[in-house]
Amino acid sequence: MINRYKLLRDERKQLQFLQALGRLKQNQDFTLLVEVLEEAQRNVDKANRTATFPELERGQGTAIFLEELLSTIGTAESQGREMRKQHESKETPAVSGF
Repeated sequence: MINRYKLLRDERKQLQFLQALGRLKQNQDFTLLVEVLEEAQRNVDKANRTATFPELERGQGTAIFLEELLSTIGTAESQGREMRKQHESKETPAVSGF
């Protein structure tokens, strides 16, 4: 989602964002927000089953966005760990073969 919507171009900012999401997942208020988003996604998916154009097109866009947002929230910690490993490997100087 971050890359698709070009939200953060700087890798360090992306890492900070993912780490912040990971910390927010521990907050009860944020957990409630995620539950509300999941419920909204279910409602949109249900409405899409009987919708016609142009409501269906809007509903599909909404469903895709909610799925990507919830997926990003759900995988924030693992994405952050992977990004940190990649970032650290770029900064670690190569060891000579003595």
